[in-house]
Amino acid sequence: MRIALLTALALLPATVAAQAITSVADGDWSDTTTWDCACVPDGIVSVTVAHVVTLTAPDSLIQGDLYVQGNGQLLGTALVVGGIFYNFGQISLQRLELRVGFLQPDAVNFGTLAAIHLLVQREDFHNIGSIIVDSLRSDAPWENTASGTVSAGWLSGPGQLDNRGAVSGAGEFAARFRNDSSITWTGVFRAPYTSTNQGRIEVAGDLRIESMMVDSGPLTVEGDVWIDGDLWLADDSAFLSVEGDLRIQGLLRGAGAVCVSDSTVNLGMIADSVDVCDRSPSTTVPPFLDVDQGVVGPDVSWCTDPRCQPVGIEGPMPVPGWSAWPVPSSGVLWTGAVPGDVQEVLLLDAVGRCTRWPAVRQGQGLRIDLSALAPGPYLLHVPDAPQMPALRVLLSR
Repeated sequence: MRIALLTALALLPATVAAQAITSVADGDWSDTTTWDCACVPDGIVSVTVAHVVTLTAPDSLIQGDLYVQGNGQLLGTALVVGGIFYNFGQISLQRLELRVGFLQPDAVNFGTLAAIHLLVQREDFHNIGSIIVDSLRSDAPWENTASGTVSAGWLSGPGQLDNRGAVSGAGEFAARFRNDSSITWTGVFRAPYTSTNQGRIEVAGDLRIESMMVDSGPLTVEGDVWIDGDLWLADDSAFLSVEGDLRIQGLLRGAGAVCVSDSTVNLGMIADSVDVCDRSPSTTVPPFLDVDQGVVGPDVSWCTDPRCQPVGIEGPMPVPGWSAWPVPSSGVLWTGAVPGDVQEVLLLDAVGRCTRWPAVRQGQGLRIDLSALAPGPYLLHVPDAPQMPALRVLLSR
C-alpha cells in the first residue's frame, strides 16, 4: 500500500508537492501582499497561516493543505480543505468543510476552532483542543480526545463521534456516538443511529431513542424518555434516571435499572432482568406501571435496585429501616432489609395463632406471598431477630 501511495504522489503535478505558501503579514486571504509568494493561494497548495488572515470571500483548498500556527488566526467566511489540516492557533469561520481529498490525510485540531457550520466528511478527524460551533455534521467517524472539548447547538450525522473528552450543547443532538466520558446536553437528545454509552450522559430536556442504544453508564434525563427503538442496559452499572415520563413503544431490556419520577407507559416490551422503578406507581400489583398495554418478561424486577427510592409506601422498593408494604395489601408484601439468612417470617393473626410463612429474598429485603391467607390484620415478625420490632400488616381483597 505504501508503494502505491508513493507512486500516486509521484504522478501528481509538481506544484502539489513543491509549492508551500506562508503568510508574512496580517491581511486578506486574497491579497498578494499577505503571502511570501506574492500570489493568492489556489486549490492545490500548502498554506501556512502565521498571522491574522481574513477570508472575505469563500475559498477552497480542495487538494491543498492548511496549517494554522500557534500565533496564527484564520477568520472570515468559508473554506473547504481536502488535504492535511492542522490547527494550532485559532480558526473562526462561518463555514468550514473537511472533505475527502485525493488521499485520506491527517486532520487534527490542537487549538480553537469556531464556526457557524462545521462539516466533517473525512475519517479520523481528531479534536485535541476546543471546538465551538452552531452546528456540526459528521458523515465520517471522528474523535474528541481526552483533552478535547466540543460545544455545539446542533450535532448530527451518521459518522460516529468517539467521545473521550467533554461534549456539551444546547439545541438538538442527533448523532451516532460512542461515549466513554461525558456528554451534557440541554434540549432534545436523540439517538437515531446505533450508539453506545460507557460514560455519563446528562440531558436537561427529553431523550428519544429511535434506534439501538447500548448503555453501561449513568443516563440522567430531566425531561421525558421515549423508547421507540431498543434500549439495552448492558450490565448492572447501567442506570437511567427519568425525572419526567417514561414511554416505551419499542424494547427496554438488559440487566441495569430504570428510575422514573412521573408516569410509566409500556406499549412495547420490557425484557430480561432489567429493574424498573416507578417512584409513584398507581397500582399495587405487578407490573408496577401506570399503563401496561405491552409485554413484560417474567424476569423483570420492580424497585429492587438501591439507586432508586420510592416516594410513597406503594411499590416494592425497600424504605429506610425495617418496614413492610403496601398497607393494606391484596396478597403480596415487600419488606425492608433483613439479615441474609432469613428465609421465612412469623405471622400472628387476630386470635393469636402463629404461623411460619416462607419468604423469597429480593435484594436486601423479602417478598412474601400471603394470597393464601384470609383477609384481616396480622403481626409480622422476623424469627430470631429480637432487635426488629413486629410490624402491623393488613390483608384485604
